[in-house]
Amino acid sequence: MKKPSYTYDEFKIVWTQLLQDNRASLDNAVIELGGSKGTASKYRAQYEVNQKEQAMQFMDSIELPEKVLEVLAGLNVKKVKTLEAHASELKTHVEEIQKSLNRGGSVLRDRAITLAERASSSQRDSVAIRERDCRTRRATC
Repeated sequence: MKKPSYTYDEFKIVWTQLLQDNRASLDNAVIELGGSKGTASKYRAQYEVNQKEQAMQFMDSIELPEKVLEVLAGLNVKKVKTLEAHASELKTHVEEIQKSLNRGGSVLRDRAITLAERASSSQRDSVAIRERDCRTRRATC
């Protein structure tokens, strides 16, 4: 395997600058650093994972006052109740649609049976007419 032409730390410095300049793209990283797009892509993925881990560590390090935590918990409870109510409404709506489809299915089944009966009747009529024509002409059919 070919050795990367630059290190992750070098990539990180250039990528950070590209982000600040609003020019962050793999192509621009390769232009700045050389090497391959594959290496830049690998380092960018590593950079994003590291950034997420740092953000999570930061969030974990913040200690909020008890009152704020209670308010947030209350908001979360309200949000959950709202989502549960919405989910219940959607479930009811889906059940109504399923019932409607089932009714529609029986209507379609009834229509299919009627059409099949008509086709069978038409076929019998066709055979009867052909037989009558054959008898009338006394031909072999």
